[in-house]
Amino acid sequence: MGVLIFAKHPGCDKEYLFKVPDELSVPRKGDVLLVRTIRGYQIAVASSEFFESPNIEEVATHFPGAYLPLKSVVQVAGPELVNYIKKQVYQE
Repeated sequence: MGVLIFAKHPGCDKEYLFKVPDELSVPRKGDVLLVRTIRGYQIAVASSEFFESPNIEEVATHFPGAYLPLKSVVQVAGPELVNYIKKQVYQE
């Protein structure tokens, strides 16, 4: 069983599909993500809630924005971390 999530890069309307490794906390819609892409590490924002599938590759072939092999989420910044960072940035 694999966990998947759609995300968009800032300034881009296209959604991409990413797999979420088992060792990460499960991202939620709106979470800021560090993702691995063909261009290296990039920032993305989760544009869907996560979902699970027993066959990641089969799911990926049915969605535009999914490229095999699927790239993965590296880190998840949930709302608490995002709010903390914003407070630190605007404080100075």
